[in-house]
Amino acid sequence: MPGDNVATYRIERRLNCVLVFGQVPLNDCVVLAKLCPEGAHLDLALAKQLHATLVMGMPEDLAILAKRVVAGPVPEKIAAKLSPQAIQWLATGARGISSETIFTLITGVSCIKEEDMDIPYDAYDFVRCRLLLEACPEIQARFAEVMLTSSPA
Repeated sequence: MPGDNVATYRIERRLNCVLVFGQVPLNDCVVLAKLCPEGAHLDLALAKQLHATLVMGMPEDLAILAKRVVAGPVPEKIAAKLSPQAIQWLATGARGISSETIFTLITGVSCIKEEDMDIPYDAYDFVRCRLLLEACPEIQARFAEVMLTSSPA
């Protein structure tokens, strides 16, 4: 019936974080937030990666959880070498040929074939590259390496 507010969600705890799966009535969001300590954050990108509706926790716990989540086809052996931000970008970032080229050249993790690597050709490509650099400070810090790699001999 209209007006019925049936909760159809489940709650899990992982590494001191609260994960919520399913449809959450707005009224329940306040109650769910109280399951976390003061200062907890909501991480919607990590929620997307985990196929959850909400993921909440302290920033340090969210970072640990993100690092333990293997993004898509990234083997754990490779994921162990990447920052939580890089793993999250692989799973949920705005990706394109040029941003994947930068990621591959800097991290050594192949997310694009060498013959497909390319530079940005339009504003959308450039924005995806900028978003990668903003999401992954360690890649931004080493971005000059890409310029040296792509310079003519």
